[in-house]
Amino acid sequence: MTTPPSMTSATQTLVISQPVGMPDAGVTSVMFSPDVTYVAAGCLDWTVRLWDVRTGASVQVLKGHGDSVYSVAWTPDGTGMISGSLDKTMRYWDMTPLRDGRNVECLLVHKGHKVIRFVSSFREHVGLIQS
Repeated sequence: MTTPPSMTSATQTLVISQPVGMPDAGVTSVMFSPDVTYVAAGCLDWTVRLWDVRTGASVQVLKGHGDSVYSVAWTPDGTGMISGSLDKTMRYWDMTPLRDGRNVECLLVHKGHKVIRFVSSFREHVGLIQS
């Protein structure tokens, strides 16, 4: 596996940028897209933040949750992502517009879960999400 340009092979550190004027979000979880193009982070400020791995630049901030986001997981093909929050919702995000620089949209909201546990690999358990 090749190391993305903004990561050093010795430390595997990704340097990301914070948009000017945006406060520190307090990251609770992170996950790389399957093709290692993007990294998503669930945050304490009720958002999911996306960065370009190659440049470290902030790409988008996904809003919609009503409390801290503690889980993020990409679909195996990278076209979707699920986020889980303390607001007792899971959101399914359509990630396909991201490739064209368009805004990511939430396509589905599942309400009422008590605990979220995502399977670490969708490849082995496609569609298995416990709520």
